[in-house]
Amino acid sequence: MQTPQSDITQALSQLSPSSVWQHFYALSQIPRGSLKEQQVSAFVNDFGKRLGLSVFTDDIGNVIIKKPATKGMQDRKTVALQSHLDMVQQKMGGLKFNFDEQPIDLILEGDWLRANDTTLGADNGIGVAMSMAVLSAKDIAHPAIEAVFTVDEERGMTGAEALKPEYLQAEIMLNLDMESDHELTIGCAGGVDVLLDGSYTTVKLGIEQQLIELKIDGGLGGHSGLDIHLNRMNGIKVLAGVIDQLGQCLPFELVAFNGQGVANVIPAKARATIAISAQHQAKLEHALTQLNDELVGQYRALEPRAKLTYKALADKADEALNEQFAAALIGAIKAVPHGVSTMSPDVEGLVETSNNVACVVAKDGQFNAVCFTRTCVPSDEPKMVERIGNSFAPTHATLQTANGYPGWEPNADNQITQLMRETYADIFAVEPGIIAIHAGLECGILSNTYPDMQIISYGPNIENAHSPKERVQISSVQKVWQVLVNVLSNIPHTGAHS
Repeated sequence: MQTPQSDITQALSQLSPSSVWQHFYALSQIPRGSLKEQQVSAFVNDFGKRLGLSVFTDDIGNVIIKKPATKGMQDRKTVALQSHLDMVQQKMGGLKFNFDEQPIDLILEGDWLRANDTTLGADNGIGVAMSMAVLSAKDIAHPAIEAVFTVDEERGMTGAEALKPEYLQAEIMLNLDMESDHELTIGCAGGVDVLLDGSYTTVKLGIEQQLIELKIDGGLGGHSGLDIHLNRMNGIKVLAGVIDQLGQCLPFELVAFNGQGVANVIPAKARATIAISAQHQAKLEHALTQLNDELVGQYRALEPRAKLTYKALADKADEALNEQFAAALIGAIKAVPHGVSTMSPDVEGLVETSNNVACVVAKDGQFNAVCFTRTCVPSDEPKMVERIGNSFAPTHATLQTANGYPGWEPNADNQITQLMRETYADIFAVEPGIIAIHAGLECGILSNTYPDMQIISYGPNIENAHSPKERVQISSVQKVWQVLVNVLSNIPHTGAHS
């Protein structure tokens, strides 16, 4: 049963652990998109100061709050609790919602919390809330805590990159940015943005041509690492295929292509504008109806809201892409690899290398595209970059890479992994999975900055992260909190061999 928004605060106050949900609700009221974390950074900073704790905020908004050990725990190893403040901001097509001004509209449904057709921000707001709950707790035994709240994880991990070795003294780090409560994560893939930019000449349009907007919408989208193996619809690739098929049966001009997406999100939608003469409009409508039927049929089982729509525009345009460049662009989008490239030969079910075609925009003589390549095999990265470059070569685009970050090499043979494994098994009478993932975690960067620190990642069940279908499981948060509290009370003594 769905809880109305007017009752959500009361409903959340009755959930356990109450402190975690109270903090998460407060976070949901604050804008915190990547590169827009000023308000949430100030909020966490003030939170630490109100508790009378040591607080440090660096120049880009990372916040570190230090809390002394509780009585009897002063001789234990210091633990860093790490999470990121920013969230992916995605909404369903047609929804009027301003992430920079409106709080997240929370909806409680049974054992799950979701948002009203937007991303929820449980990635990584739940991790932030758990760290805040530990900081504010007076009834939890724990060693000295260094709570680390980073910015810009979702866009480029620049917050983690900005952390300096002298900021932290912890010997153990618990990264609270995972999405599976029965698995402990000890490794992840690295990633890099592949950026393409170029220009093209335009041609004049006839004054009698009608502008038609083509729109692919309704896909699930999702996390370009954790969900890339699910073969979800990529709106940009699908729209390019639609335009290619239309070009085989009737003449038109491509005025603009707009697949404006985020690097780490599978694009669920895309738009394009074409210009066509009146004599071909009936044939166009017939072809588009058939193409939509094919699209709906292809994705009906897993993405029932996926569809192709079109409408005539009242606007006028003077210019379109020249025919040669339009063909080169559509060909490049169709050719560029998207999805899983290789699977790990050593770890069953683990994606080894993938690429996400995240953004393609061509308008007014300018063109740009963004792909996001992930791999746990460093030598595969330049190979994928080369494949992307070859695909876009006909457009004569300039290619560069940016925001690269390293993978995190698995190490199961350390104290924190063994402690968490044993704690989990003692509580739930079953062994947790010990895994590496294809998604990127700040742990890769942090393991380089703090090479002697033992790091592990854990978190509650979150489904469809980076998409408007994102939701977090209530009972799973309780489960993770139980493990976290027990682990903190049993952290090894200072000087214990790791």
